[in-house]
Amino acid sequence: MRVEMDMSRTKILPLLIGLACVASCSANDTDNQASAVNAADLEQNNVVFTSDAGLDVGAKVPLNITVKRNEVETTLGEILKDGPIILFFTRSVEWCGFCQVQLKNVNQIKDDIAKRGYRIWALSYDEPVVQQKFIDDQKIGFALLSDASSTLIDGFGLRDPQFTEGRAEGVPIATVMLIDTDGRIESKTVSGVHDIRPTNTEILEFIDSK
Repeated sequence: MRVEMDMSRTKILPLLIGLACVASCSANDTDNQASAVNAADLEQNNVVFTSDAGLDVGAKVPLNITVKRNEVETTLGEILKDGPIILFFTRSVEWCGFCQVQLKNVNQIKDDIAKRGYRIWALSYDEPVVQQKFIDDQKIGFALLSDASSTLIDGFGLRDPQFTEGRAEGVPIATVMLIDTDGRIESKTVSGVHDIRPTNTEILEFIDSK
């Protein structure tokens, strides 16, 4: 099996657990058809585990690409005027169970993150109406950004190359970034497989260690 583990450019949370639990975790994915990671793939040596993707730490993020927050257009440039953010790139709050669980968990530590000086934003390619339904149903206390065309996802270099057709085309690789008010990436963590996401404890440690 080919494994790429480049730790030189960014702070990465441990991903070795992904090697041990891909087979068991994939069985619970609500998007079984879109998932490319399973035991058969591992046996056929088709899976590449990556520890990094997208823009480097220290790089400036795309500030002027238009996205939507509940049907209202905005940009990261506008959002960062109010202070630094922690940005969660997630696949879909409509059909990805791992994404739903991740954001519901993050909602439990929103006050802890705020005390550390960061505002929480999450981004997916879902339409605003889908995101708002998720926010309302799950009582999420932070905002979601809709990048329906995946333009901002592409600007970060985070489009998942596994999916070139079907409903998963255009989803981002699951990534968490700290972005300062100048629009520079302070730190980031990239999930090598879509069903392994940092825990709440790991997220807080990730912020504290920047």
